[in-house]
Amino acid sequence: MNDSHEDPDPLPRATRQKEATSILKMIVAQASFIAVLLFYLGAIYINQYYRYFHLSLDSLNFSFPQLVLQSLQVVRPPALVGALLAVAVLAALWMRTPSSRTWWDRLGGYPTAASKSLGPLLIVTGLTMAVLWRQLHGYAWIAPLAIAVGFLLCSMGIAEASGSAGLRRKEVVLFAAGICAFWILIEVTRQVAREDAMERAAGVCRWTGVIILSAKPLSMNSRQITASDSEQCQSGVMEEKLHRKEGLRLPYRYTGLRLLVENGGRYYVVPVDWKVSTDPVYVIRESDDLWIGLRGGIQTSPE
Repeated sequence: MNDSHEDPDPLPRATRQKEATSILKMIVAQASFIAVLLFYLGAIYINQYYRYFHLSLDSLNFSFPQLVLQSLQVVRPPALVGALLAVAVLAALWMRTPSSRTWWDRLGGYPTAASKSLGPLLIVTGLTMAVLWRQLHGYAWIAPLAIAVGFLLCSMGIAEASGSAGLRRKEVVLFAAGICAFWILIEVTRQVAREDAMERAAGVCRWTGVIILSAKPLSMNSRQITASDSEQCQSGVMEEKLHRKEGLRLPYRYTGLRLLVENGGRYYVVPVDWKVSTDPVYVIRESDDLWIGLRGGIQTSPE
């Protein structure tokens, strides 16, 4: 009687548990890969973005989550549209069912012949463009794109071959196309970072304003002002010695600064008339001898 309550076939339960464990491991592996990819793209974006302001990634000390979040800067409408188109094309080429293959068969061998001739041509064109890297300027991503499309077209012809040899060649070609796709991501990330940095540098007046009170003079390229002077967008760093009370602990007041970025108690500030080719970026560290205040930047009226 007790045997009737036991599971008569324990093998399916063990199989289900094994399948669930395999799925969980696959999800964890995919999530880890995506996190590493986002971290790498975020590091590329930050490094390229702040290089325009004469800063390096090592000097900023961004954490892993910060770099992952910065990778989202690359997600733009054109990139999303391109990704959706790429997924649609790959789905049409590689996920054809037997019933949906009739339209492909009606075309005969023309698509395969065209892919075999056009694929190598695109690969050679992409390699030639890669040699002429500096002449492409902001369109360097076209070179790996041409190579990737060429490899995909070549794999279409290989897909018609049967046997394990054809499968291995197809896997090698798709792996090369994947490398080129990763190359495209890197180049697009660099281009987006450069464009964002140039756009931000064009409007320094609109950045967050910074006021510094210091116990002693700071080594800045500043000019002395009086209390009657006012901060203007075309002015540089201004130093004011406060005489409102004797024995004031922080008598030096600095204005005319704009905040580039703040991280880990360090404020990277620039003069309000900052020029990328000539002016420095000042690094201000929090301490007992400094008081740092933030305020809104100057809003320019539209013309």
